[in-house]
Amino acid sequence: MGRYSRHGDEVRGRLAELVDRGFGRRSIARELGLPVSTAEKLVGQYRRQGIEGLVPMATKKFYAPELKLEAVLAYLGGATREQVMARFEIRHLSQLEDWVRRYREHGAAGLQPGKRGRKPRAAPAEETLEQKVRRLEMENAALKKLQALAAEERRRKSR
Repeated sequence: MGRYSRHGDEVRGRLAELVDRGFGRRSIARELGLPVSTAEKLVGQYRRQGIEGLVPMATKKFYAPELKLEAVLAYLGGATREQVMARFEIRHLSQLEDWVRRYREHGAAGLQPGKRGRKPRAAPAEETLEQKVRRLEMENAALKKLQALAAEERRRKSR
């Protein structure tokens, strides 16, 4: 079983058999003990891509920005989700939905690979003159205390 597989080969093989025999998604879900949403997803993958649609992916698939744009434009041009997913070999509906959302929000630039990881910290705000004076006064007070402690220590040692 692959890295992303939750259902064994036996379940996937039985699902393909049931689809080929004409069973509906709810019947398949009941027969295999799966949630209906999972059965719907797996049946859709099987119908779009055949038995390969049920084979667990060993790695995540990379889609070029040009392919994403083409798929989104085809979908917005009137093609059904199933047609677009079959034509461009997109395995998961959520992937296409995400591309469409990003295209609507940011245009074609939204389909470009983005930066990953944490966002850099914001630069600290400029210090006002009053804050700077207060900070410097605190530093001076701390330095004076340090000098006084050092002088006291020297006096003790010289006794």
